[in-house]
Amino acid sequence: AVSQDTMVAPPRRVRWLAGPWEEVANLVTIRGRNFYGGMLARDGFNGLRLWQRNVAPSPAQGGFSFRPERGSAPPVTGADRVYVFSAGTLQAFDAVTGETVQQYPDAGKPQHILFDEGVLVTVDPGHVRCLDADSARPLWSHMASEPRHVVAGDGLVSLVQGSPRRGETCEVVVLDQRTGQVRWRRNDLPWAERATRSVYHRGMLTFEVSTLNDDGPENAIHIVSAEDGKEIRDLTFLPGMNHVRQARAMFVGDRLWLLQGGKGEDKKREPTEAAALDVATGNELARHPAGLAHCFPPVATTRFLFSGEMDMTDLQTGE
Repeated sequence: AVSQDTMVAPPRRVRWLAGPWEEVANLVTIRGRNFYGGMLARDGFNGLRLWQRNVAPSPAQGGFSFRPERGSAPPVTGADRVYVFSAGTLQAFDAVTGETVQQYPDAGKPQHILFDEGVLVTVDPGHVRCLDADSARPLWSHMASEPRHVVAGDGLVSLVQGSPRRGETCEVVVLDQRTGQVRWRRNDLPWAERATRSVYHRGMLTFEVSTLNDDGPENAIHIVSAEDGKEIRDLTFLPGMNHVRQARAMFVGDRLWLLQGGKGEDKKREPTEAAALDVATGNELARHPAGLAHCFPPVATTRFLFSGEMDMTDLQTGE
């Protein structure tokens, strides 16, 4: 939820206006080009349409009833390519021309795709697979029951697997990204089956537990070491949102930023604020007002936090 784009700043004017005519949730970007819907590419500077392809099933997603088609996968970008699942095959489009430059017949039928340092990680209901992005050569495959919350970085792939509704134990598993071998696994983490999202940052795995409703209590984040699974910190807090509340973990350098506030268990409304914590000690390092709460989860860059509909908080100055 934290972009490394240092050019993002408070808007001063409308630069260009073009569709879509409703919210879109799965827009991705690379080197000044935006890709969304199913699929359309625009120049990020002037909004000109660059190319359009028919991706089926369509991954287009917006607000409320605007859902992606069944069997689709959100697109990702990497190394001047856009990776999509279309016509039963994972494919790579050239980001400049939109032409298909590679297909991945050994990728299965992924519901999620990750790109990390020249490799693709794909996730379907029974497997996590890793492939070389350039050659399409399969590197390894890990069988798993309902793998989810998959993240990758610094030579590892982490996932949650196991279906409690089928009587299976829910566990966190970390794989070696090069070989697919299990580095460690834990089935004794009581919050694992309630995790809704995960984040990898600087040797730490953070698992978010979100109620996804209007209630504040029971939203939390749990941080473990990516090296050995040792628990580092558990934090329960009120997400600064009104509806569909999400406990988002946003890392900027050595700081963990949380958007806090809103109604608690006693229905008393707390002010919406951005708080920075030292992960090692849990001590609060900064706290800034963060505008009005809404139902959108917070996102950030290394300089600004976005909350509500379009409230920007400068993380350096607090303005």
